[in-house]
Amino acid sequence: MPAAESDICRVLARVPGIDPGRALDPVPVDDPRISSAMNFGIKLLNFGITVLNFGIKVWWTEMPCSYQLLRQFQFMGMIDGMNRGQFGIWTPEFEAQQASMTRESVQELDGLGWQAVWIPEWDGGREALAHAGFLLSCTEHITVVNGIARIWSRAARSTQGGAALLADAYPGRHLLGLGFGAERPGTKPLPAMREYLDEMDAMASAVFLPRAPVRRLLAAYGPKMLEMARDRAEGAHTYLVPVRHTAQTRQVLGDGPFLGVEHGVLFESDPEKARSIAREHLHMYFTSKYNIDKFLRLGYTEADIDGGRGSDRLVDDLVVWGDIDTIVRKLHGQLDAGADHVAVQVLGVEPGTSAMPHWRQLAEALLPQRATA
Repeated sequence: MPAAESDICRVLARVPGIDPGRALDPVPVDDPRISSAMNFGIKLLNFGITVLNFGIKVWWTEMPCSYQLLRQFQFMGMIDGMNRGQFGIWTPEFEAQQASMTRESVQELDGLGWQAVWIPEWDGGREALAHAGFLLSCTEHITVVNGIARIWSRAARSTQGGAALLADAYPGRHLLGLGFGAERPGTKPLPAMREYLDEMDAMASAVFLPRAPVRRLLAAYGPKMLEMARDRAEGAHTYLVPVRHTAQTRQVLGDGPFLGVEHGVLFESDPEKARSIAREHLHMYFTSKYNIDKFLRLGYTEADIDGGRGSDRLVDDLVVWGDIDTIVRKLHGQLDAGADHVAVQVLGVEPGTSAMPHWRQLAEALLPQRATA
């Protein structure tokens, strides 16, 4: 008897009612031996699935670095199906649009070849996960990134449940950016974020496993929050930072974790006009203690803050202005400094109009598939 048939007989010998010596003889379809073997196989398969599910839940809840291990597998190419590209669009524009106009805009971005669109969450604005779900439902390919969903806007259990649904419905197309948001007197960001992530991870072991894992980023600037982003998320999202901060951030994160950097651009070549528009955008940050401290730690001075006006040096480091070639060259500086992805925010758009003409121009200049088409 061939070895393969011998192995089959040894297995079937363990099934009640089957003679291993005649296990391979032709039998009628309605023979009770077939039914018995099938029942045995189904029970064995169900037992294996039960053991696997139990093992996954134990691993997720008991391993102190389970999320970090999962992220490491992702960057080894084991589970990562996301294709974010080197450049994406960061925009608050959809907040002021009717749903029909937003649908048309994001569908055009998808058609232009943009691989990621980043959306913020504001007081009185659209709820972060509902907004992301709407944009995903309107498109076929583009990744939607919450940049950021604020941890104070919903309970951790709700965030995990909502993100799990989006991961299951749109595998590999949603990236959950989490952040502390505005300053909260008496509350320290690090302990608050750590507790929030603990609650999310505890919830993850209790809900269904989506078709793709929930992937998250943390808004991070200082070394301790960056370390948390490295260890407990896919990486970090930074906003309103110069190239020097990106280089420092990459040193803290190391080579593996993802780093997505927002950077503002202005299609204006006149220095005086460009800086005037940029200062309108930057004033709220130049008058916020949290952001002022951030800039001072980066080596800027009180003279650079200039009472909320901002020096030319500081303004030019934070907002790229000029013609398309200048903008493209300076955006690539963020990649050279260590960013994996630059989320481009177009500034200076007149109220009631859209940045779409600029997004089209940027797509021609920044997206490789467009350049070679």
